Amino acid sequence: MRAGNDAENGSKVSAGTDAEEKLVALFENTSTALLAEKVVVAAGLTVKLIPVPRHISSDCGVCLRFPAAGLERVRELLRSRGLETLGVFPERPTSS
Repeated sequence: MRAGNDAENGSKVSAGTDAEEKLVALFENTSTALLAEKVVVAAGLTVKLIPVPRHISSDCGVCLRFPAAGLERVRELLRSRGLETLGVFPERPTSS
């Protein structure tokens, strides 16, 4: 199901080095993605639910897009609510 560089498990993504860089967090199902969005927005962060990019998965679904600079805060918020991701990936494919 997954492809690309997983920012949670030793990626090439360096959070905060490019203010425009975006990451996406994948979840087991849409209801978890919706809850994650609610939790992160309530904390004042700017996020958006988007369709899962094709380079990450061919499955239908939504993921949570957020600035790479917010990676640690998003992880902290999700962890505090017991929400697990299937992975965090660059929104755009990276070159190898």
